[in-house]
Amino acid sequence: MGLLLGGLGTGCGTSDARGVAAPESVAPEPTVDDGPSEGGAVTEDPPEQADPVIPPEQPVETEPPPDPGPSACEALPQPSPAVLAAWRYTTRATPTDGTCQGAAADARGNIIVTTDNAISSRMYFTVLPSPSSYGWDGSIDGAYHMRLNGQPLGFLGHARDPFTGGATWVTFLDVSQRRIIQHPRQPDGALLHSAVNPVGGMHEVLADGTLNAYGATGELRWSLSVASLLNGPVSALGVNTEGHALLLSAGAQAEGAVSVEGVWVDSSGQPGTPFLALTLEQAPNAGSRYDLAPLLQGGLVLGVENTFGKKWVAAFEGLQAASSPLPSWLDGGDGRRFELLPGGKGYLRWSQVTAENQGCQHEAQFIAASGESCGKVRLPAMDPKEGCGVISLGGDGTVVNELTPQWFPVDKPYTLCRVRWWPALFR
Repeated sequence: MGLLLGGLGTGCGTSDARGVAAPESVAPEPTVDDGPSEGGAVTEDPPEQADPVIPPEQPVETEPPPDPGPSACEALPQPSPAVLAAWRYTTRATPTDGTCQGAAADARGNIIVTTDNAISSRMYFTVLPSPSSYGWDGSIDGAYHMRLNGQPLGFLGHARDPFTGGATWVTFLDVSQRRIIQHPRQPDGALLHSAVNPVGGMHEVLADGTLNAYGATGELRWSLSVASLLNGPVSALGVNTEGHALLLSAGAQAEGAVSVEGVWVDSSGQPGTPFLALTLEQAPNAGSRYDLAPLLQGGLVLGVENTFGKKWVAAFEGLQAASSPLPSWLDGGDGRRFELLPGGKGYLRWSQVTAENQGCQHEAQFIAASGESCGKVRLPAMDPKEGCGVISLGGDGTVVNELTPQWFPVDKPYTLCRVRWWPALFR
């Protein structure tokens, strides 16, 4: 059997896989070189070129799209529900017939609660510590109705005479050293406007046109009379994020319009040239109030408030003698107040909402520095029957909520001041 198969294989030649005989290959005859031909050089045919090798098609490399980077909203605070629910709370009883004066946070998270006594000019205060400081209780004579504002190292305010209402002295509460610094008494004069300086300290303008600039610990930096620069009393005072002050004076009505003059005073106390800031076509009523609030990058915006509400009406770029259009997020008649977030990240706009079975709640809307809306956060309500109270923001992002005081008409009546706060909530 093996020999038979071998013979068959030898006789059939080469075959493919289907058993079909392949054609016989014939070797080509060799070419004979006869040498050079007569009468000329030998011309050789060029060697046959091999077919070029075409590399396989390579994928086209495209550059990846540029990384847009983090959204402006990602830099803003995003407190969790657990953090919002973990506020701190305190109460303070006033002296007999006393009232609650206010509460604030400094730039390090310390909280101050102030009260007064109706039968004296003494102000009482309690400093509730941040984790790195100690509590402090004290009082200041002659500081009746002194509203304190937070500063990098403590709290600053200007006392008023309880009988004349005139300015008395600037007082600074140094929390770290637990000391009260009362600066020399300034000449008496009715205080028209006061504005916190975002760089530190505050500015105040008196009825006689005197503009005073105080440092972060209450020292008088410079004083200037602006009475000759404006044709009327100062209607609004604002300080921008570079420490420059803008004073506005709303003039008399003319054909249903109000002309508003302005003058800038730079951070060193040098005044600029007065200018026509704007004309309000619809004249505010006699009870209108004017308010200047700082924007990031040195701007200020003017708000007008009356019995019908508040509206932002114009913007002013730093040291520019003209008004400019409002940022888009402030346009449209929405007069809600706003505050600067720590570190220049953006803005915080407050509003009040009343949800079913929740009571009054403060709601914060985040606005990026670019003007982009970045969502909202609603602070939990204390109780369905509780009012919203007063809300404020400290320099380190601490949120302070002054709740509605409770009056106790006992033999020696007193008021219970109630405050809650969220340490560094919007840092």
